Amino acid sequence: MSEFNRKNVLITGAAHGIGKLMAGMVANLGGNLIICDVNGPVLEATAKELRRPGIQVSTYAFDISDREAVYSIAQRIQQEVGQVDILINNAGIVFTGEILDLPDDKHRKQVEVNLMGTLWMLKAFVPQMVKRNEGHIVNVASSAGMLAMPGMGFYSATKHALMGLNDAIRNELYNCGAKKIRVTVVCPYIIDTGMFEGMKTLFFLPPLKPEAMARAVIRGVLKNRSIIGKPFLVFLPPIVKALFPPFVLDISLRLTGFNKALYSCKGFYKK
Repeated sequence: MSEFNRKNVLITGAAHGIGKLMAGMVANLGGNLIICDVNGPVLEATAKELRRPGIQVSTYAFDISDREAVYSIAQRIQQEVGQVDILINNAGIVFTGEILDLPDDKHRKQVEVNLMGTLWMLKAFVPQMVKRNEGHIVNVASSAGMLAMPGMGFYSATKHALMGLNDAIRNELYNCGAKKIRVTVVCPYIIDTGMFEGMKTLFFLPPLKPEAMARAVIRGVLKNRSIIGKPFLVFLPPIVKALFPPFVLDISLRLTGFNKALYSCKGFYKK
């Protein structure tokens, strides 16, 4: 069982949303926080809320898509705080719009943050875990990493890639002898944080409450789960894709209206 008490827990994207909620839960379990976000002022405000007796809260404002910034901050954290015991790669970005319509810079930014940013964080902090043969890595992906959604196709592509990166590093850590390092991937359905405001969801699949998803992640880490999916239905699309021809899933999306569910999102890009 991975424990939080007296552990140094680094969380990216921790200024708000489930990152902030997870940080609060970690603090309640006695963990020391290293919270990171690109928004420095909001991050400092979050730190003030999270500080409590006996809990150390350290803040680092940087963009995880900036490789040199990540490596520089990693050195500072090692010097100022010490080793990172649990790394939660939570930061991510999404732009809704059809693949051919979205501007190139928005496609590039999703790759740089969702995929490359996670890679830089892994390369910056995991080697020290390997030396100790101890630690826990949590990569927050998405149900979009299991089912590519029209209207956020390139976001889905980055999350599919993140799922592959997660599987590969889990096995590579085993191969190099770091068998005590735990690796967890998180695949939530739409979370009610405002990122997908206006999305038309199915009546039996309302958006997840952020608090419930944050609790699920913390419980999953405590239980050393390799994958955390909420609700359980997020595991259905891969099964359908494995057993049936593509048109079966395509028709299912069209019949439920899910093929255009994101087209009503606030900020959906249209040419």
